[in-house]
Amino acid sequence: MRIVTNTGDDRVVDALRPRLGTGASISVASPRFSLVTFGALRKQLTNLAACRLILPADGEDLQLFGSEHDRAARNRLQLRWLARSFTQWLAENADLRFAPKALPQGMVVVNGSAGTSNCALVGNCSLSSEGLGLSPSESFGITQFTDEESGVT
Repeated sequence: MRIVTNTGDDRVVDALRPRLGTGASISVASPRFSLVTFGALRKQLTNLAACRLILPADGEDLQLFGSEHDRAARNRLQLRWLARSFTQWLAENADLRFAPKALPQGMVVVNGSAGTSNCALVGNCSLSSEGLGLSPSESFGITQFTDEESGVT
C-alpha cells in the first residue's frame, strides 16, 4: 500500500494505464466523470474485457465538460466527438449504474489481464482530470494505491 501524490510521474493515470491491457476488467465508483478523462484513457478502455461504472444519481454535477483546468482540452473542439465515442463505448462495453446519493470519494479496482497485477485505488481518484492527475487540483485529497506486488491484500 502506498499514497499516490498525483504529481509528476506518481499519478493515478500512471498507475492505471499499464494495467488496462487487453482482457483486463475495471470497476469504478466516481463522484465525477469528464469526457476529457475518457479521451485520455480511450485507447486503454476500448481493450477492456469488462467495465462496471457507478456514477452519482441524476442532478449531481459530473463536470462532464471538465473543470476550469481543462480549457486547453476543450479548445481542441473534440468534445462532440468524445461524447459520441463515449456513448458508443458505454453501450458496447460498460455496465452503468447510478448511486442513490452523491459519492464522497472515488474507487477504482482493476483486475489485470495475464501478465499484469490487480490493483485498487481509493480516495481522490475520480474520473476527472484532477482525479487522474492530468491537471492540478485545488482541493487536498489523498489516494491510496494497493496492488498484488506490494504483498498487501
